[in-house]
Amino acid sequence: MQVSTVVAVAIGGACGALCRFGANATIERAFDKDHLPIATFCVNMVGCFLLGLLVGLSSHSLPAPVQVGLATGFLGSLTTFSTYAVEIATRSENRYWWTAAAIGLANLVVGVALAFAGLALARSLAK
Repeated sequence: MQVSTVVAVAIGGACGALCRFGANATIERAFDKDHLPIATFCVNMVGCFLLGLLVGLSSHSLPAPVQVGLATGFLGSLTTFSTYAVEIATRSENRYWWTAAAIGLANLVVGVALAFAGLALARSLAK
């Protein structure tokens, strides 16, 4: 692994985390965060678009450290939902319909189930 790639991921990650923090604060001031997690939705949707754009442009002369810094670093800190969405989209484009559906359904069902499990465990530990 090249040092330039590691540095690009670190810088991208720091910037992505700061952008996520700023976006959450800004969006939550504008909307009632108790009724709808709009900040997470907005950040995830922006991340989906940006990662799709980046993947689409990756064959157009972006240096590898820049690609990894933006995709894994910046967008990885901003949201991992973008990776999930692009993995489904690229498999769909390649006509791996069942794989795309399985990834989508498994992430949704298992992810939500594990979120419930984590909440339940936290509540039981807090007693």
